Amino acid sequence: MKKILFLGIIATLILIVYIFIHNRPADVALIKYSNAEFGFEFFYPENWYMDHDDLPNGTIQLFNDLLGPTKNDPTDIFPEKRDFKKTNKIEIVVVNRDRFDAGPSDIFPEKTRKVSEVTVDGQISTRTHVELKGGSMILGYVIPIKGFPNMIMSIAIHGNKDNFYVLDQIVETINFI
Repeated sequence: MKKILFLGIIATLILIVYIFIHNRPADVALIKYSNAEFGFEFFYPENWYMDHDDLPNGTIQLFNDLLGPTKNDPTDIFPEKRDFKKTNKIEIVVVNRDRFDAGPSDIFPEKTRKVSEVTVDGQISTRTHVELKGGSMILGYVIPIKGFPNMIMSIAIHGNKDNFYVLDQIVETINFI
């Protein structure tokens, strides 16, 4: 009986290792974004795409690859069949500190808010995780722009919380040049 139990445990461990190895995210190349006006750069995964052509105030948006083909592929005639619950949008904007309000909003009623202090390339910044009533979540950072005392970078993600780690990875690559 002990032998069968031992073999069962070994087989389970082998299965767990196999699943772990074969379900790891593939290494994804990174794309560099540089902003010469405010002197910063960051990297984002190549399986996300950037859209900023018609947005005000230099706003940049990144979308994960599940949303990209619908936007960019005119032959995709069944966008309603995509699982948009798995999509995300990251929005990055540089704005005057006096015009920025990251506080609670009547439009998006909050259930919980957790704010912590972090350092991003030497700049004391804030990281905010918000759960909205209804279950949606937002993760955001407010980062002072080095060399521009009244300017901040707001970078936030919403959508599928399983992809929020991507924002943390992008923030880790922010470099003031």
